[in-house]
Amino acid sequence: QRLGKLGGAEKTYQRAIELRPQYWAGYSWLGNFYFLTGRYSEAERMFRKVTELAPENHRGYDNVGVAEYMQGSWAEAEQAYKKSIALRETSETYSNLGALYFFQGRYADAARMFEAGVRLSPRNSFVRGNLADAYRWIPGEANKAEGTYRLAIELGDQELKINPRDAEIMANLALWRAKTGAQEEGLQDIKRVLSLAPADPRYMYYTAVVYKLAGNRPQAFEWLKKSVAHGYSVREIRADPEMRDLHDNPAFQAIVGAVQQ
Repeated sequence: QRLGKLGGAEKTYQRAIELRPQYWAGYSWLGNFYFLTGRYSEAERMFRKVTELAPENHRGYDNVGVAEYMQGSWAEAEQAYKKSIALRETSETYSNLGALYFFQGRYADAARMFEAGVRLSPRNSFVRGNLADAYRWIPGEANKAEGTYRLAIELGDQELKINPRDAEIMANLALWRAKTGAQEEGLQDIKRVLSLAPADPRYMYYTAVVYKLAGNRPQAFEWLKKSVAHGYSVREIRADPEMRDLHDNPAFQAIVGAVQQ
């Protein structure tokens, strides 16, 4: 998979399931593979198999929620996240539920979820960055965003020292830097991300956002088009407040209007 030999990777994951069809982890591995390559309905099917084989596995429900979310089934995603939290409270699932509320425009509810995640994992840069995003769009709370982004960047830089090739952390840092005015650094980060994970539609979308924040709309639209072509959630794109001022742009409408999610 890391060599880009996706066909061979898929067959090997499938072989692992054939050898131990009652072992939940094989389905989780294959589900993650499908998710990272934008095959969300197939990912959901694998994650649901995890919940059938291991109904007390909170991570299985969280993954179902993420796959549902990416397909635009947000009500179903919310229920899956709540089921996961009922089994075990984790900062990751609180953050996922917060993201769902965020893209519904429920910024105060999102902040409440992110704050719960921060309490569980105060050194987690991802949850801290999400909290900054919520503060950014709550009327009267924007002053909290800057310092929260700065702390998220500090934590993310520390995490990146442990694994300098962690594309997820690097992508988050690119967004946070761009949102705090360091667009050139953000562009450098996102270019490295694309070299590490060129097939991930999330990172294609993050690239579009970074270019948009940097004032380069042609490149933003180019990467937006690529992210949609690779299966990124059009519903999330429409709901992202970072893209709100582009909604009337014909180029934006041509990209997101061609796909219904």
